[in-house]
Formats: sequence, structure tokens, C-alpha cells
Amino acid sequence: MASRTQSLSKIFVWILLGLLIVGLAGFGATNLGGTIRSIGQVGSRDIPVDEYARALQSDIRATASQFGQQLTFQQAELFGIPQQTLSRILSEKALDQEADNIGLSVGDAVVRDRLMNVRGFQGIDGTFDRDTYAYALSNAGLSEAVFENQLRDETTRTLLQAAVVSGNTMSSTYTDQLVSYLLEKRSGLLIQLTENDLSAPLTAATLDQLQTFYNENIDQFSLPESKLITFVSLTPKMVMDQVGVDDSALQSLYQKNLAKYFTPEQRSVERLVFLNDAEAKSSSEQIISGAISFEELVTNRGLNLADIGLGDVTLEDLGASGDLVFGATVGDVVGPFETSLGPALFRITGKTEEETTSFEDVRDDLFDELALDKAGRLIEAQASDIDDLLAAGATLEEVVEDSDAELGNIRFYSGVNSGIATYAEFKQAARELGESDFPSVIQLSDGGIVALRLEEVLPASPEPFEDVQASVEQAWRNNALMQALRAEAKEKLANINANNSLANLDLGHQTFENLTRDQSIDGAPSAILAQAFDLELKDASAVDGDMSVYLVQVLDLQEADLTTEQAVNLNTQITSQLRSSLSQDLIESYLTGIQERAEITLNQQAISAVHANFQ
Repeated sequence: MASRTQSLSKIFVWILLGLLIVGLAGFGATNLGGTIRSIGQVGSRDIPVDEYARALQSDIRATASQFGQQLTFQQAELFGIPQQTLSRILSEKALDQEADNIGLSVGDAVVRDRLMNVRGFQGIDGTFDRDTYAYALSNAGLSEAVFENQLRDETTRTLLQAAVVSGNTMSSTYTDQLVSYLLEKRSGLLIQLTENDLSAPLTAATLDQLQTFYNENIDQFSLPESKLITFVSLTPKMVMDQVGVDDSALQSLYQKNLAKYFTPEQRSVERLVFLNDAEAKSSSEQIISGAISFEELVTNRGLNLADIGLGDVTLEDLGASGDLVFGATVGDVVGPFETSLGPALFRITGKTEEETTSFEDVRDDLFDELALDKAGRLIEAQASDIDDLLAAGATLEEVVEDSDAELGNIRFYSGVNSGIATYAEFKQAARELGESDFPSVIQLSDGGIVALRLEEVLPASPEPFEDVQASVEQAWRNNALMQALRAEAKEKLANINANNSLANLDLGHQTFENLTRDQSIDGAPSAILAQAFDLELKDASAVDGDMSVYLVQVLDLQEADLTTEQAVNLNTQITSQLRSSLSQDLIESYLTGIQERAEITLNQQAISAVHANFQ
């Protein structure tokens, strides 16, 4: 509904402009045999056949232009275009009916002003041209009276919708709360507890413990319904030893792909962009004189070094400033230089020399590439023979006897991703395989082939303990480790308070400073920072990680300063977004109400007759 309501105030003019270009010449829906004039009513407002037909044709053409090709009416139906067109017209007519009910309309002067400003009606001098106006309407199959009445209605609808959303304001308290939430900052300490930090080592599980764990978590060790499949496969790796590759061919391939083995000289660079040359030059002079450091300059701008880092770049990546940046040494701050974003200072933080991977270093990879290619062509010669054998009724076992193919079997289900099931083509064929299907050759992505036969469908069932004992033992150990780490974390947190920080645990800690909710702590799960924002000052808590437990403590809490430029801009943005969303909701609710009051009736036969003209 939102997209529909957004377009109501302007849609009529856009439809008109489309019709001025394409027209409706020869379109049979303009009279439908002269018997059907309307597809329905919204209150006392008719929906003329011509109006619906024109709007529908315009919408179909607009969608077709997006795809760059003509749409059939069947395709238009799949996109839901007829429903969207009708829904929009019903909304427009409901607004027209409501305007009639309250006596709202616009005068001739307003209609005239709008006509004057339609570019399609203007001559070469940019002013309204009556002949152009008359020709455009004639080409669109519209009379001046009909068009001007429609324009009057459209203008009235715009006024009515504007009245609905007028006075729509957002509470400053609400937006301030959102900005405060987004810009609030936390600083603190983080400790990761791993198995090495346990006060006592984990003990190995007994067989009884494993058996009990297996029984209590049987779902973890069960297979879903699956297919027992016999297959023959022939892959390039199976026949690589049958092909030869000479050294000259390897050298030729190496030279052909030399660019792939060359890494150009690189610099690790930070770039600080300024609004104008004067500001950039002044900052450069301050750095040269020692009045301020580059880091301080970045911090004073409300940025972090991570915000300005370009990473490793080549000379070409830097464009016109590349030569000067690459001419500097590590640690230098150079510039200002012009960039696409404005004048900028560059700091060089690292250097990587160009490097070429030698032929000997990649010889094995080159050999595999050529050998696999030749092996693929060798398989091509056998694939046709194997396919002929299968077509003649040979079993998979017989195919193996007369080819290089190998026989195998697999219990297949959606989670299998090893062996032959690493091939997407095999998995697709296995999913579709039925008991009555005869084996046939299926091409694999690497040039290999496979043929499948379904032996039976196996019901879901637990895997025998003996078959999964190693997995059970690993799962048991992982569970025991997390329990032990949580207990260790609880013990260590018992003495953490406002007077005793995590730093005193002497376990090695990581700090985080002035982070907002949308940032992250390097190397730590996102849940850590989320937990930090749930803690009060000096409080600490534990958060599960991957086979580890994190201890986090908040040491500093900074409320958002709503007077900063960042906060003001964010408040403006949020206010605008919320006001737009509220306006859409108001219009949607309003349209729903007036449509219910307007008593909509539709002639489905007439609608179908219009659609038939598009077939």
C-alpha cells in the first residue's frame, strides 16, 4: 500500500506523458463494442473503461521498459500489474468521491497553471503551445474536456492528501531517545577464557558417560530419511596417470598467465580528506611543525584510524597522487593531493615490494591444470561408450568391467557433502532419483561423469553408537568444556566490582574504547558489545564464545551529546524518515477508511473484456 499511496499525487501526469508518446491508436478497449462503458463505481464516481485501459497499458509499458523487452499480458499478470493498476485507480476514485463529499475542488485558474507547466505541451520556446497541446491529446485519444477534468481531479487529490498529513510532526523526545541510543558509547575490558585458563584440566569421558550422552542427545546422531545409491563415476583425477604433460607446455601456460603470478609493489595507506585546500594545507603545516600529530588530527575530526585506512594499494589505485605517495617512506605524511573526494593528506604505514611467483613454485599446480584438462578429454571419449552400454541395458557393474569407471555406493541425504556428493550435479540427480529410473550418464563440472541407481529408501534412524563414537566423544568434550568455562567465569566474576577490575585477574585482557552499538570489538563476537550496552558502569558479565567464554566489564559510559554536528544531522535524518513513514501510514489508513465508506462495486465482466484486448 505504501508504494501506491506515494504515487497518487503524481501518477496521473506520468501516465499522461507515457500516453502522449505511445498513444492508444487502434486499441480495441476504447469502446469494447460500444456496450461497456465502465468497469465499476466508487460511490458515485464511475471508472471508465478507457481510463482503466490507458492506465493499464501505461503500467505494462513502464514495466517493460525496466526489463528492456516487451511484456505479454500473461507476463504482466504474473507481475501483478493489472491488480496494482486497479488498486491505484480505486484509491484515486475514493479520494475523488471524498473530495465531492466535502465540497473540495480547484478552480480553472489552478488547472490552467498546471497545464502551462506540462513540458509536453510546450513549444520550442518553452511556453505553452495550444497546437502542441491539442495534438498530444488527440494522439492519446483524449478530449480537452476529459483531460482537464482529470487534471482537476488529480490536483484536488493532491490537496486532500496534503491536508491529511499536514501537521504531521515527530516528538522531539522520541527522536532524542533514538539518537541517544545510537550515539551512546562504552569503553571497557575484555578477557577470553579458553581451555588453557581452566583451573583443572578436563578428564576423558568414560564409555558409560559417552553412552549416556549419546542416548540423551540421540537426535544429534541420527540420520534423516535417505537414499541408498549405487553409482559409477569417472573423474579426471582417476585417469591423470594415463596422460602426459611435457615441460614446454607447462612453461607456455606459465608465461600465458604470468600476470596471475605477479604482485605489484604496494603501500599501506591512510587518507584524510578535507573540505577545501586551505584547511588541508593548514593541517599539513601543523603536522610538519610538530604542533599536532596525524593521529590527533584524525581524532579531532571525530574519526578513528580505521575510518581512513585504504589498506594495501597499488600505484594505479591512487591515480594522480600515486607517484608522490609511493615516493615517500613508511611513516611519512604527504600532501595535500587532489582526490575524487577533495584535497587529502596521506600517511604511509607499510610497504610491500613487488613479487613474482617463480615457475618452480607453481609447477605442480600447472601440471595438475593441464593434466586434468587432458584427462577430461580422455573421459569424453569413454562417456559416449558408457552411455551406449547403459542404453543397451548394461548394469553399473558391467560398465565398470568395460571402462575406467569405478563402482561406489553412498547413503545420500541433504546433509551429505563428501566424496561424490561434493559435486552439485550428483546431489541434484540424487535428490530427483526414483526407483524406476534407469542409470544414464550425467556430466560433472570438472569434466567427469557419473551414473546412479537407487537401491532403496532408508527411513530416518539413529546411527549405531559404534559408528559415531568418535563424534559422540567430541560432542561430549565440547559440552564439558563449555560447562567448565562457564563455571570458571562465574568464579572469576564473583570478586569483580567497582573497585576491582578484570585487569586485576592477570589473564591478559583486551580494551575497547568509545564504541557505539553499531561498531564491533576486533576479533570478538558481536554479542560481546551488545552485552556491554546492557551493563551498568563497572559491572561485568560473561558471554559464550566459540569453545570459549568472554568476560566483559564496562569501565566508562558516555551519554550521547545531542548538540554535536553528528547528533544534529542524525536527528534530522531520523525525524525525516519517521515523518515520511508516519505520513505513509496516515495516507494508507485514510484510504482504507474512505474506500470502505465509498461502497466500491466492480464489473468483473468489463474488467475481463479490457484484459481480453491485451491478449
